[in-house]
Amino acid sequence: MKRLLFAAFFAVFAAGVFAFDFNLDARSDFTYTSFMMNSAYDAMAQAETASAFSTYEEIRVKAKDTIGQVKFDFDARAYLYPQTESVTYTVDSACFSYAQGQFVLTAGKQRMKWGTAYFFNPTDRLQPAVNILNPTEDLEGIYALRGELTTDFCTPLVVIMPRLNGSQPDSAFDAAARVYKLIGTCDVYLDYIYRPDGDSAGAAFSWDTGFFVVNFEAALDADPPEGAETIQLGGRPYSTAMTLGVMKMVSQDTSIFAEYYRNGGGFGSAAYSSLVNTSGIGPFLSKKDYIAYSGSYTWNETYQFSLTGIHGLDDGTIFMYPSIGWVGNQNFDVSLYFLQNLTAGGTREGNYSTPFYSETELRINAYF
Repeated sequence: MKRLLFAAFFAVFAAGVFAFDFNLDARSDFTYTSFMMNSAYDAMAQAETASAFSTYEEIRVKAKDTIGQVKFDFDARAYLYPQTESVTYTVDSACFSYAQGQFVLTAGKQRMKWGTAYFFNPTDRLQPAVNILNPTEDLEGIYALRGELTTDFCTPLVVIMPRLNGSQPDSAFDAAARVYKLIGTCDVYLDYIYRPDGDSAGAAFSWDTGFFVVNFEAALDADPPEGAETIQLGGRPYSTAMTLGVMKMVSQDTSIFAEYYRNGGGFGSAAYSSLVNTSGIGPFLSKKDYIAYSGSYTWNETYQFSLTGIHGLDDGTIFMYPSIGWVGNQNFDVSLYFLQNLTAGGTREGNYSTPFYSETELRINAYF
């Protein structure tokens, strides 16, 4: 009963606010975790979030409409946790776009496609990081005013973002600019992000060679951490980061992604060991070199198979994430995920950044 009231409330809320058609998705999620009793587990247990078995219900509402030259986009998720009987929600997108000729102005909470890579986006310092294991899921946006002008030569973009977290050194907003140009079959981006406490700049391209797509990003960030790889520009040190990847659509049912990520601002093995000895916890993806890959295959439009892997090249950290799925029809599907931490013993990131050996997750999705 509680579940039905939860869904009904969220649906009525969306219909009342927007007064037009919307899509409603429902998910039941069940997870079993085999925990690793390390410092990360202790920190999680202190927050009363450590439970071998967990479950939640999710309701997602998506709404879009176009009235004249104005488009509206809304995407929100709400969660019910039976263990605590609490409901939380996140609004990923709630924005208006106004188009006048080749100029588009977008205002509100929005997720922008920034960068060209699939797993790692070092040029994207604007938005919350993606889930590396599932980069297209739950993409929360940011509050911004964005203007974009398409011309025959290039497409410039300007973004202004208010500071809403109470931290306002010298300014109440951040800003960013990006220029896009298509050269042959290569998409080229140049970008700059201004913040009073440290700016950044980057470049990215995505080149369709005909056989596969090559993606590249490189970024420079001011105020680098101690021990970071830096270059000097204008008398200031900037840390570096880059990613290089390939993507291949083998067929309509099969795709392959692979990327190498170099985090110049990450820890070396000695610095990481010192951090672990001090705090007992090493932040996830905080070292220098990583490889990530993913392959997916759909058979007979009904069965879906995928495998994602993340390897920390500095110390042998290994995470594997296979999944299988069954699509009953356009309104119903079921997926089973297996997350395995295969890191060997020792002072390695996989043993100090995450509190588990394995995780098994069952998802049941319904679409209305």
